[in-house]
Amino acid sequence: MKKTLALVSMLMLALGLTFAACGGGDDTTDTTNTDQDITMGEDTNIETDTNIETDTIIGDKDVIDNGDVCTPACDGKECGLDGCGGTCGSCAAGVPCVDFMCVCTPNCDGKECGDDGCGGISGTCATGDCLDGTCCTPDCAGKECGSDGCGGVCGTCGAGTCDAYGVCQEETEMNCADIFDCLNTCPSGDQSCYQACITEAPTAAQMGYSNLMDCLDTAGYFDCGQTDQECQNAALNTCEAEYVTCFMVGTKTCKDIYLCLTSCTDEVTCQACYDDVSAEGYGLWTDFTDCLDSNGYFDCAEGDNTCLQAAWDNCDAEFTACANGDLSCVGILECLNACADTDNACLADCQISGTAAAQQAFSAIGTCIIDACGEDATIECQNQVLNAGGVCEAVYNDCMAN
Repeated sequence: MKKTLALVSMLMLALGLTFAACGGGDDTTDTTNTDQDITMGEDTNIETDTNIETDTIIGDKDVIDNGDVCTPACDGKECGLDGCGGTCGSCAAGVPCVDFMCVCTPNCDGKECGDDGCGGISGTCATGDCLDGTCCTPDCAGKECGSDGCGGVCGTCGAGTCDAYGVCQEETEMNCADIFDCLNTCPSGDQSCYQACITEAPTAAQMGYSNLMDCLDTAGYFDCGQTDQECQNAALNTCEAEYVTCFMVGTKTCKDIYLCLTSCTDEVTCQACYDDVSAEGYGLWTDFTDCLDSNGYFDCAEGDNTCLQAAWDNCDAEFTACANGDLSCVGILECLNACADTDNACLADCQISGTAAAQQAFSAIGTCIIDACGEDATIECQNQVLNAGGVCEAVYNDCMAN
């Protein structure tokens, strides 16, 4: 199988502060320079002559204490203690109080835009939006819905659903493959979105998803490095039965897979060739690619067409079982002549639209031309070897008779 699946805490520091009580009371008196004339008689009369001047130092600032009244000292202060058990104010989260003033140091390291942490900005974006300190240009090309790549959306679907490629699809009951498509649309780390993708699917789809994930976990898929294709493929091969049950529930044939792969342009579009494939179509495709693998096709050096063709020729039976039609060999040639030279999808479709016999006859012509003229055969050389007396005349005539 040559596929890859695509799946603050805050530390609060509690500062305990103990404040001295301001003022005096009847029970406790802190005095200096006190004269007491105490006369004790039968009634124990106490006469007290007290002359007290209190200058209490709290929070390193003078606070006038007049009896039971404490006057906070906050002139020129933004924060810190007021000398009476309270504060003169507080600073924003993360901003320290230094010498009774809130001191904020802007932090713009690694930022192109956004908040600098002190109420200012680190910069602005000429185009696009600011996302986590980085300028981001929304990308909605070819999308009807889904993420724009910058925290926004490209649109919403009415009664339908948005697939992994930003296209609205008619509302249908989710299957196992749909769960994975849904997960791919969730923002990274959004656990609630992940959970919803699974729980909103019917029980059968959830079971298929669970069986596949359990198998992949046991097979070590999630322990493979992101670029370790060999490890990933080995795990996927181990779970082929679970994979087919989950994903191969569509209508595409093996031929559809082949035609799609001949025209896809990048990893995303090529991966989509396996979407909506039937179990039978995928089985035939697997037979063909397994044959190519056992014949060294994937070990051939890049550009070594001789090696590639030799491996391909050994898998003709598997390929024709995968992709065939009802055209004769002549029909294949006529179809090819109607295609533009650069239309690979058209050229490929013509070849695999022939019967098994027609494809073999057509393939024999190609092999003969390459043997006689080389891989970069000119038109002149091709005509020479195909015409009367040419080395490929016989195979050409076989095609005409097919």
